[in-house]
Amino acid sequence: MADLAKIIAEGVKFGADLFTLILGGIALWGILFRRKKLALLFKVLISSFTNERVKRIKETLGKLESLTFDEKNDRKEIFALLGRVSGQIKSLATDGSGLKEIDQEIAELLCKNKPLTEATKQKIVYELHSRLDNISFVETSKILE
Repeated sequence: MADLAKIIAEGVKFGADLFTLILGGIALWGILFRRKKLALLFKVLISSFTNERVKRIKETLGKLESLTFDEKNDRKEIFALLGRVSGQIKSLATDGSGLKEIDQEIAELLCKNKPLTEATKQKIVYELHSRLDNISFVETSKILE
């Protein structure tokens, strides 16, 4: 009985190893002969990931836009949402994106080094929308290269 269990275990192990070998061969074949399609797949995945991040940031901007700084009750939530936006854009703030400057401006507002007004809030929201649209466009156009 113990010999039968050992034979079955060895058979299952051999089957698993054979399956792994076949999958590895398929992966190597794909890398060698389908390189362009795999590169396109990765570009699409990166673009989707970036566009999903942009979508989440824009949702936060929508909430921020719906609040008015002139209403005293909204001010705490505006500062909280500015802090959230600042955290969200840090990962996208590369040298060419223009988001670093906006992030620095938001940091100054949050540290109370610069006064926040409704006009400043609207300026930040619209600049971010513009820059995020540009990032989405660039990421999408990378797929077509």
